Amino acid sequence: NYDEATRDFDALAGAGDDNSALWAARSVREGSGCSAAVNRFDQLAGRAYGTTPGYDATFEAGECYKSMGSFDAARQRFARLLTVPSHAARAQAELNKMTSNPDQRYPAAHQAQPKRVAPAPAQQMNNSAF
Repeated sequence: NYDEATRDFDALAGAGDDNSALWAARSVREGSGCSAAVNRFDQLAGRAYGTTPGYDATFEAGECYKSMGSFDAARQRFARLLTVPSHAARAQAELNKMTSNPDQRYPAAHQAQPKRVAPAPAQQMNNSAF
């Protein structure tokens, strides 16, 4: 029950527990998706940067932005972690994935195109009569 977990973690986070704030954000993400959780990750990253929960929140915000198609925002979060020894390798791996995938470098230029559907057999016959 992610709603209950969020409430419980929020209660602990209110007492200044950044790890509980991180788990509250994760609970929101799991229960309602990244769009509902990304602000929580960003807020925690802003106030607790320099700590493990702050670094984790920065990374997980990057993952959320990436999944939502906000690639510039994702890159900013991952790039911020490149100087953090505990998170640098994972952040660099995410940046490498985004660089090697054209859809994540230039999202507007590579949007999915609608599928072409072949005409039904009856239409093919009618068209061939002309």
